[in-house]
Parts: sequence; structure tokens; C-alpha cells
Amino acid sequence: MNLSPYALEDLFIRLQGTQIVDYSYSQQILRLQIKTPVASQLLVNADTLHLVMRDCTKLVYYSYTQTLEERIPQRDPNYFFSFGLQIQGLQLRNRDTADKMANQDFIIFCNSYLHTIEAGELHFRTSAFELYDQEFGQINYDDFKKAADKLQASS
Repeated sequence: MNLSPYALEDLFIRLQGTQIVDYSYSQQILRLQIKTPVASQLLVNADTLHLVMRDCTKLVYYSYTQTLEERIPQRDPNYFFSFGLQIQGLQLRNRDTADKMANQDFIIFCNSYLHTIEAGELHFRTSAFELYDQEFGQINYDDFKKAADKLQASS
């Protein structure tokens, strides 16, 4: 498990433009299945990685298609993940206390790969995260970074 909020921020920088193709959320554990070319750099015949965030609370989505005054917090993950969210970036909200991962607030900026008009912010709080492959188990974050850097250097 990574305990640095900066590591999660760095992970999402490397995942910009990738698609969240599936999710599950229960008992404060958010699992995102992310389609990324980095997966094939790590594993043969793989195109997705699983990001598991523990103690994940305050999960809420705000759509940019509504004016600022009209933005209604969407708290039903089935609703907002059905948009087909594509990752555009992540912001760490509590930089002054970012030395510890516990109870850090994040915002994932995203748009939709299914609906061209949809874009928004996914807000959440988490205390730990891990990367997984469904078949082989946990993926070391440093291995992920090396694979992402290698892929970026080749393009």
C-alpha cells in the first residue's frame, strides 16, 4: 500500500486520458478498473489495471454541464460511473497536510468517453491505494512508473 498522497497524484498524472471501464464501491473500498496502455507494458495481453482505494469516503460527483449554482452533488456511483468517465487529472486538496495519506481529499477531473457533453469532478477522501492486475495480483507502484515512463518515451 502506498501511503503518500503525492504518489496517488503522480499515478493519476500518468493515467491522464485513460478510461474507467468498471468500478465497484462497497464498505468504503472503491475499485476502479482502468483501461490503459501501461497495462500491456507490465503484463502480456492486458489492457486494464485495477486501482483499489481503501477508507474511501465522501464520494460525490459534480457535473460541469450544470451552472455552478445548480450543481447538485451526485452520490450514486451507478449514476455517475455510467457516463464512462475518462481521467483528465487529479488534485490533492490538502497540500498543507499532504505528508500523510490518512484522510486526504482528492478531486479527479474527468470527461466522458461515451457522451461528449459530459465532464465533471469526482470528489473523494481516501487513506490508502494499491494497484492490481486481476490475474496476477498486486502491482508494485515503482514498476508501474517505469512502465509508464517507458511507454511515454517510446511515443
